[in-house]
Amino acid sequence: EQKKTEKQLADINRELIASNGTKDRFLSIISHDLRGPLAGIKMLLKILNDDVKKNDESIAPMTQALVDATESVFSLLENLLEWAKMQRGKEEFRPHYYRLENIVYECIDLFELNAFSKSIVFDIQIPSYAMVYCDDRMIVTVLRNLLSNALKFSHKNSQIHIH
Repeated sequence: EQKKTEKQLADINRELIASNGTKDRFLSIISHDLRGPLAGIKMLLKILNDDVKKNDESIAPMTQALVDATESVFSLLENLLEWAKMQRGKEEFRPHYYRLENIVYECIDLFELNAFSKSIVFDIQIPSYAMVYCDDRMIVTVLRNLLSNALKFSHKNSQIHIH
């Protein structure tokens, strides 16, 4: 009976590993395929925004918001592609020393539009000398997830404290 259970468990484990590998390949393919068209949209929006700034300043803030949102989505897609590579073992852990403040602000930039739409203010108090030893791609993924959840679960007109 125990041998039968162990065999079933081993079979299920093999199926799970295969399924997980398929998921990682799928995410990698989707991310890669979306990257090209999104880069084109991003470029066209930048051109449109530059033209609008010259000709119609009343809608310039809206076109700038579109550019910013597209850049955020593009950055998130790039990070998804990096994550998929790491999951498949194609990327290695490459730690270096980084200023924590720079990494946090890089992530905050991705969520400025979301925060603005909910009237949420980021309260950032990180000493400029704070250093971290990490793989910047991995820590950005973690911080992005934390910030995304903080925005999702914060009330309008509130603050998100990062200390």
